[in-house]
Amino acid sequence: MKNEWSIQKEILYATQRWPIIFSYCIAGCLIGLLFSSLLPSPYRATRELYVGLNIQQLSNGQFVGELSQAPISNVDDYKNWQMSCLNSAIFTNEIIDETLSLLQEKDSRWNGVNEQELADSLHVYWRNAGKWRLVAENQDPLLAYQAITIWQIVVLEKINEAISESSQAIEMHQKNINFIQTETNKQELIYQIDHTIEKLSEMKNRISDLPDKQDIDETLRISLQTIIIQSNSIISSPNLISNEFPNINASKTEYMNWINSFIQLLESEKENTINEIDWLEEERQKILTTYNIVNKKSLGLSTDLVVDGILTNQQTPQKIRPTSLTILVGGFLGLIAWVFIQLLKISLSTKP
Repeated sequence: MKNEWSIQKEILYATQRWPIIFSYCIAGCLIGLLFSSLLPSPYRATRELYVGLNIQQLSNGQFVGELSQAPISNVDDYKNWQMSCLNSAIFTNEIIDETLSLLQEKDSRWNGVNEQELADSLHVYWRNAGKWRLVAENQDPLLAYQAITIWQIVVLEKINEAISESSQAIEMHQKNINFIQTETNKQELIYQIDHTIEKLSEMKNRISDLPDKQDIDETLRISLQTIIIQSNSIISSPNLISNEFPNINASKTEYMNWINSFIQLLESEKENTINEIDWLEEERQKILTTYNIVNKKSLGLSTDLVVDGILTNQQTPQKIRPTSLTILVGGFLGLIAWVFIQLLKISLSTKP
């Protein structure tokens, strides 16, 4: 026959033996206190940043990344891209290195800390644009305070420098595009010059095949005049060529000499254009060098980004795990331990 179990009896049993329950709780509290003493809680210091994003760069319903030239479909994509870049930027080697250097100048106790250890003690918490929370953790409350104070200063300085560099990177990027367009136009000009020289050479051969005393027919003259008109945009002195165009009674030799002069002028224009292209390419390479430098310094941040400190009451560093909380948790675990033991006893007593 199984022993009967009743919850009323167990409650009565527990109330009659409350000193035992209390002793379990006290034991748990003492264990919590011991744990807190052996593994002291680090301190946490916090500062806040304001992160804003100007979304006025809107054209036909699309945002455009200035440097990547990649279309961004909506405001959320644009915001998430920038928030992700900023979140990573504040942990770059440059910011961590400078923070540690300034901390070591301020307090010799930081001399035994390396960059990775410092980075592991720093955190940032955010949900969106607006208020971001910087956090520094350390076993020493003073060191936590020093870390968060200097880290915030360095973050604001370096991030705003990066945003300024981004403006210059966009300017260099646009200059590079303009130079490429100019070079393309110059290449097109060379093609037009070569094409014109080819047509003039063809006309020269046609005139050369004519008998010496035969007049140049009107069709050939019109063709030559058409070439003059078409070449007005590719030579620097079109009037010089048109003014020296042979008259209607000119000999074949005069036409041949005029065409030769025209070709020489075009070849001179071509050489000058090639020199201009070489100069443009040289200048473009200088622009690209500058662009690569400032683009790296910009950290991919947009000129639309605004980052500033928020003036709040600077609270002293707080323990992440207060001793009182550890004691309370220990007491609760002591109570849980008593309940577990009682359940185990009930389970054993109800067996046949």
